[in-house]
Amino acid sequence: NDAQTYLYMGKALSLLKRTDESVQNFRRALELDGANWEAHYALGGELGMHGRIAQAKAEFEQVVRLQPQFAMGHLNLGVALLKLNDPEGARQQFTETLRLDPANKSARTYLAAAAK
Repeated sequence: NDAQTYLYMGKALSLLKRTDESVQNFRRALELDGANWEAHYALGGELGMHGRIAQAKAEFEQVVRLQPQFAMGHLNLGVALLKLNDPEGARQQFTETLRLDPANKSARTYLAAAAK
C-alpha cells in the first residue's frame, strides 16, 4: 500500500504500452496519496497520449497546484488547454513555463501557435 510503488508500476506498464493497467496503477497511487504530484503528472501524460484530453487537463491542473515550480506541468497543462480550444489559458501556461524555464523550446513553439 505504497503510493510510490504504484507510481513506478504505472510507469513500467506505460512503457510496455499496457495503458489500462498503467492508468489503474496511477489512480491507485493517488488513492493512497492524493497529493502525489508525480502520480498526477504521469496519469495526465498517459491520458493525454490516448486522447483523453479533458481528463489529462484535470490532472495537470493538480500538478501545477501541488508543484507550481515544475515547468513541465505548466507546459502540459498548456498543451491540453490548446487542444481543448482555450488559447488564452494555454498562452498563460506557456508563459509561465518560460518564466520557470527560459530555455524551453517547446513552450516557445506552443506559445507562437497559441497566438495565432
